[in-house]
Amino acid sequence: MEAKIVSLSLMLILLTLATSREASKYQFLKLKETNMVFYMQDWETGLNATVFPIAGIPNKPWQVTRFGKVMAIDDKVTVAIERNSSQVGRLQGIYVNSELDGTDLHLLVSLVFTNKAYNGSTLEIQGADRFYQKYREVSVIS
Repeated sequence: MEAKIVSLSLMLILLTLATSREASKYQFLKLKETNMVFYMQDWETGLNATVFPIAGIPNKPWQVTRFGKVMAIDDKVTVAIERNSSQVGRLQGIYVNSELDGTDLHLLVSLVFTNKAYNGSTLEIQGADRFYQKYREVSVIS
């Protein structure tokens, strides 16, 4: 039994050394930080609506501010807050009103870039969107 434990310990030490040696080969690669700010053009009404209800609580109004409301979205993402500013991509997915008092959405969306610099790249975004706050952040998960 002792020989197996020593043998297993030795294997783990060798594996650790091999792994750290492999990782050290790539230390010359420097990560580049990129800061981006986008504006989601989310329109629930009008001829060019980008948000549509797909589920809600029966016998209750289907407003985004109602708990249990599920919306499908395909929003234009722009470089500035103005609706007609340059498009950098589309935000596609769903959001769910997940707060009993109706003040919080849970986003599950993909940002699909359409601009020249990042065309075809995507960011997966998920998290709480406290939509009554002036400034909001959500998490990029991949």
